[in-house]
Amino acid sequence: MTYLLRLTPGAAKQIAKLDKQHALRIRVFLEGLNLANPRSVGTALVGEGNYWRYRVGAYRIIAHISDRTLLVLVLNVDHRRQVYRRPR
Repeated sequence: MTYLLRLTPGAAKQIAKLDKQHALRIRVFLEGLNLANPRSVGTALVGEGNYWRYRVGAYRIIAHISDRTLLVLVLNVDHRRQVYRRPR
């Protein structure tokens, strides 16, 4: 069983806004993610159901892993300073 990897429109927009070097590094990470076991890398967010954090340099990728639908949904990609702040 392998998971599908999807990006929300907001996450895709955030990656597109990054400079080419960082955007390429994040895309390479996502393409190389082990979709047979997406929890083999990264860390579970404390107190947050099935949300996971992946580290790529100074950037963080926040994703929701759904075991029921076998889906890894990338929700947010941002610098480590900004990624955990809730939108207003």
